Amino acid sequence: MLSRLETLNLGMNNITGTIPSDIGMMTKLRTLRIENNKITGSIPPEFGLLTTLVTLRLEHNNIVGIVPSEIGMMTELRDFSLSANEISGTVPSEIGKLKELQYLSLFGNNMSGSLPSEIGIMTKLLELSLHLNDLTGDLDFLFCGPETRFYSKICIP
Repeated sequence: MLSRLETLNLGMNNITGTIPSDIGMMTKLRTLRIENNKITGSIPPEFGLLTTLVTLRLEHNNIVGIVPSEIGMMTELRDFSLSANEISGTVPSEIGKLKELQYLSLFGNNMSGSLPSEIGIMTKLLELSLHLNDLTGDLDFLFCGPETRFYSKICIP
């Protein structure tokens, strides 16, 4: 096992198969890029063990399933993209634990449900791309965090 590896970039190849759960043992990993391949299967919950990960790019594959709640354990994450896959389910509220996140891209999937209000407390977020899904709800989360509600342009605790 490449237990000391900090960067793994396999993007833009013809890699097939699933992401092995053993990837969670690569605890020094800071960058994981497997975008633009032919990866199938779901995201292993062991991704939550990658607590030093800063960049996670898995876009343009054939990944299915949900975004696991363990994603909230990846507290150093700044760049996260799962765009153009077959991800279903909701955007997990645990995404709000990613306080360092600057770029979140989940567009072009099969996600549904309302957006978690926790997105509203992600103060370092610079880009949020959620288009081409089946998301519902309102945009109050853009103005107020989860402990407040939006009323007449004022956040009320």
